[in-house]
Amino acid sequence: MVNALRADGNGSGLRRSCLLIRRLRALIEGEWQQTLTFEDLSRLTNQPKSTLCNWFNGEGEPSSETLLRLLELVPEAKRYAALGKPPFGRTCPQIDHPTLAHDPVATSYLRTIMSEVKGLTFVEGEKDALVTFVATALGRHVTLDSRCPREVIGIDLHAPDWFVPVPGLVYLNNRLKPEHVRKALDEIWPAIESSDGAVVMFNGIRSCVPKLLETVSKLTSRCHVIIADAKLHQSLTADGGVRHITISPDKNQPDRIRVEVRIT
Repeated sequence: MVNALRADGNGSGLRRSCLLIRRLRALIEGEWQQTLTFEDLSRLTNQPKSTLCNWFNGEGEPSSETLLRLLELVPEAKRYAALGKPPFGRTCPQIDHPTLAHDPVATSYLRTIMSEVKGLTFVEGEKDALVTFVATALGRHVTLDSRCPREVIGIDLHAPDWFVPVPGLVYLNNRLKPEHVRKALDEIWPAIESSDGAVVMFNGIRSCVPKLLETVSKLTSRCHVIIADAKLHQSLTADGGVRHITISPDKNQPDRIRVEVRIT
């Protein structure tokens, strides 16, 4: 089922909260130089041992109060180590993120492009991580647009373990085999066909589905289709126009992304 492919945020199959409770336990044990039994954890968190055992085994979801009680036992200087890095402290791609906002002309173009309700937009570049960052920023922009929020639906090959995912996308958690991609595409296609006015996004799957462009071309008359991948170099027409967004790193400032926009 498509729902089984929806990422919970880390690509490991476990909720981030379950991973976090394990990390907090390890940090406290390292600080205290002792092993924490479930009896110890029960006393510290006021939770039953059976509940804690389930959470540490990846069943259910640890409560926020339990996580906060354990976090309080981690020295303040080390709390960032617990929360500040993936899969917990993920990057949140947005058009106004500092990596893009340094170029106000480019970000203005990106906002204008995402205001289009139909047509085809290519996002390409040699560095997959940068392409994924920008494609995700575009998807998040339309879901958060207070003037006219729109549904985003589609498939992303990656695991959202380092970035905040786009609601509505199916993430394949780096499953690279073409059969996985084709199966996901077959399962989600009926929903795509019935989503007039949506933003339809495919990131990283074109190499697995060479005929993807032929398949989605008919959608461009009623949806805004985004195809993101490395080195697309496509030249074609589509209802609503074609936009080409080329991504590259800034050689002088590695924390910035350069964006070039071409409309055909």
